[in-house]
Amino acid sequence: MNPPIAYCGLDCSACDAYLATINNDQSLREKTALLWSKLNHVPISPTQINCEGCRSDGMKTIF
Repeated sequence: MNPPIAYCGLDCSACDAYLATINNDQSLREKTALLWSKLNHVPISPTQINCEGCRSDGMKTIF
């Protein structure tokens, strides 16, 4: 199955949160949390970086 296109138009196959989740990549979760924290000026922890796509029934990031 191909990764979905998110409601926002983002290609999930290019999304670090999606890739970190499906590959269980803790390093990418940490990198993404740090980047998103800086970009959004809010604290985001690596534990919040879990997403299987907003069009799926699985996990979704709160962001």
